[in-house]
Amino acid sequence: MLPPVPPPEMKAGSAAKLIVDALLQRFLPLARRRIETAQAQDGLYLRSSDPAYEQVLDSLAMVARHTPVPLLEALLRWRESESLKGANDASTFQRKLAVECIFCSACIRFVECCPQEGLTEKLWIGLENFVFDWLINADRVVSQVEYPSLVDLRGLLLDLVAQLLGALSRIRFSSVTERFFMELNTRRIDTSVARSETLSIINGMRYLKLGVKTEGGLNASASFVAKANPLNRAPHKRKSELYHALCNMLSNILAPLADGGKGQWPPSGVEPALNLWYEAVARIRGQLMHWMDKQSKHIAVGYPLVTLLLCLGDPNVFLSNFGPHMEQLYKHLRDKNHRFMALDCLHRVLRFYLSVHGDSQPPNRVWDYLDSVTSQLLTILRKGILTQDVQHDKLVEFCVTIAEHNLDFSMNHMILELLKQDSPSEAKVIGLRALLAIVMSPSSHHVGLEILHGHDIGHYIPKVKSAIELILRSCHRTYCQALLTSSKTTIDAVTKEKSQGYLFRSVLKCIPYLIEEVGRSDKITEIIPQHGISNDPGVREEAVQVLNRIVRCLPLRRFAVMRGMANFILRLPDEFPLLIQTSLQRLLELMRFWRACLSDDRLEHDAQDVKRVQRTDGFKKSSFHQSGEALEFRASEIDAVGLIFLSSVDSQIRHTALELLRCVRAL
Repeated sequence: MLPPVPPPEMKAGSAAKLIVDALLQRFLPLARRRIETAQAQDGLYLRSSDPAYEQVLDSLAMVARHTPVPLLEALLRWRESESLKGANDASTFQRKLAVECIFCSACIRFVECCPQEGLTEKLWIGLENFVFDWLINADRVVSQVEYPSLVDLRGLLLDLVAQLLGALSRIRFSSVTERFFMELNTRRIDTSVARSETLSIINGMRYLKLGVKTEGGLNASASFVAKANPLNRAPHKRKSELYHALCNMLSNILAPLADGGKGQWPPSGVEPALNLWYEAVARIRGQLMHWMDKQSKHIAVGYPLVTLLLCLGDPNVFLSNFGPHMEQLYKHLRDKNHRFMALDCLHRVLRFYLSVHGDSQPPNRVWDYLDSVTSQLLTILRKGILTQDVQHDKLVEFCVTIAEHNLDFSMNHMILELLKQDSPSEAKVIGLRALLAIVMSPSSHHVGLEILHGHDIGHYIPKVKSAIELILRSCHRTYCQALLTSSKTTIDAVTKEKSQGYLFRSVLKCIPYLIEEVGRSDKITEIIPQHGISNDPGVREEAVQVLNRIVRCLPLRRFAVMRGMANFILRLPDEFPLLIQTSLQRLLELMRFWRACLSDDRLEHDAQDVKRVQRTDGFKKSSFHQSGEALEFRASEIDAVGLIFLSSVDSQIRHTALELLRCVRAL
């Protein structure tokens, strides 16, 4: 007699259990390994990505779409089983934090993919409780004072908790925001504990996701922003601390809306709600401006928020206030305490103007604004008051942002100005980095400087190449005296100017993307090998990478690289056997890399019907194949190097020379 057929829901339930069990079999050992490694490495391991673990999280996200309840219940059981009740010592708390980090990262992926109806209200509230419990009680569970060694791991957990709150807000916006305001209201009595908890809760809201695509979502978002107005609350003491925390929270929440670019803002089809939104942000902006005018100590946190509120407000108000707002930011550029804030706000408001309004504004007005901002930036750079790396990074972003809208302007008024011969080293580095970022952009359909031809501004190419060649020649002249074979006195004289080394490394990064050669007399393949034994480790590393890039990207120059290396090795004095050995090894590695590239070339050739193959580093090698030119390869020149060093007294050098001869045969 046949067994009874189970009902469909029982079949579905057992299938869900099988899926979850199979996933847990992969998840549990990886999670355990991460916990143990986190304990050994103070949590650093949890920050780095582990491909196997990421793959399991991807699977977890997929299962969350279809069988969310059994999966979340299994994760909760795992968390409970791993929560040791051991002694109150650093090791126990470290394990607890590691478990919570893993549980939290799994929940983030789970919530991002789980449909709203996928969980019961009780389970959703349980996740919200988990988030707020950690935000409120982190210091009680793991005190920063008692366990200073766990500060980083605790910080990582609180960041993951904030990310989970952000993920929850996508589908539980009302519930999460109501809980937020309720928790703030219960802490109105001003004690140090209540203040600390309030600041932690506010900080935990920084990844909140505002819904703006639907009328209901935008209404809820406008209501939240109005209610979260930093100046709504008036604690009896230390007001600024609370106001500043709320300003930072709102800035973090609003930034993704302003940075979305064209087509993202303003949202369409939600006009009635949009008017309410505009009223809310205008009211807060006006209050904040008055607040900052009264006390300048609020400018650092107030201005980023005011900038975002201006961008996300009524378009007519934005356009009429854009110029005056930039003028105010120019003034703040002159204050060293507000300089980076002003740069960041200037970049954000300019990018918003160009991406959202740039195409609809009169071209001469856009040009005037671009001219105004670039003049200010170049002036303060030349004065030497932009000294921090983050400030230089921001200038690179300015160049790229302007280039995305008007490449001609960016080239003529920013990049060529930065690359001028009389510019300081820092300016040249910024120009080179920006140029490289523009030509290597994944969205570019051109190769290297061909992007300028694509925009009908090919006349800049000779100027750009000339500027880069001048920088390369100058750095080469200086740094060829600072090799590991040079005297200490000479090396010290050359390397005391740190910015010059940074400039040399930056110009080396441009080869062969921006220049392939450096005039007729000096060959790049003859110049670069010697810098592989530079006294500056950064220059040394970059010189090696240049040779690798030429071998990969320029098939016709591969033998020239080998010949340049061989000639350099033959010039090395006998009293430096270690440098000879290292350089021979490098030549051997380059030849092996050549062989690997030949295999890749063959595969590429077999896929000719596919469009141009783009290399993983974003550079398209196929542009360098020049038809009609024969590939050069003269084995005898490399053989000569191998044979000379076969008679060396150093056994390692002899061994490498023999390997070199074998590699020549294989090639």
